[in-house]
Amino acid sequence: MLLDHVARRAAAGYVVSQQLRGHISDRVMAAALRPLRQAQVVRPHRNRRATAALQLTDPRRESPGESLSFGQIVAAGLPAPECQAQFETEHGAKWLDFDWPEFGVAGECHGAIKYDGSLGSPDGVLVAEAERHHAIANAGRSVVAWDVREMISHPQVVIARIASRLMAHGWDGTLPKV
Repeated sequence: MLLDHVARRAAAGYVVSQQLRGHISDRVMAAALRPLRQAQVVRPHRNRRATAALQLTDPRRESPGESLSFGQIVAAGLPAPECQAQFETEHGAKWLDFDWPEFGVAGECHGAIKYDGSLGSPDGVLVAEAERHHAIANAGRSVVAWDVREMISHPQVVIARIASRLMAHGWDGTLPKV
């Protein structure tokens, strides 16, 4: 979570935050990782965990919940999703927290900010979120959603739900070789 946050802050100096979605340039990614590489005390080639952490760092993840979710997904051996992927619907472009385009599955991580009144009436936010999910589903993606609190307290349940949805859409369940 911390590495993604530092990378996002560093990248924000090069682009506006809306440009930290979808594909980002190699230049922006290098800028995002620069402070993390400079801060390393141990050289990455001598520290496998540091190297792995840097390889998984992504400034596109917009919240600690998304970073935590991505980490749990990867640690469980599920296919790594694309983060903040643009997806066209009849109601315009939607940005998916997680996308497995090869399986037609989208993942959405919801945090408390959506429901605590910070973004407007919780009822209005819930209706807008339901309409968004329907637009994504109607355009061909199966949406699996979870709450960040659930990912913190019961990650195995969320991971099982994601894995089940991926398998229902063609993933053979083969875990990547480490």
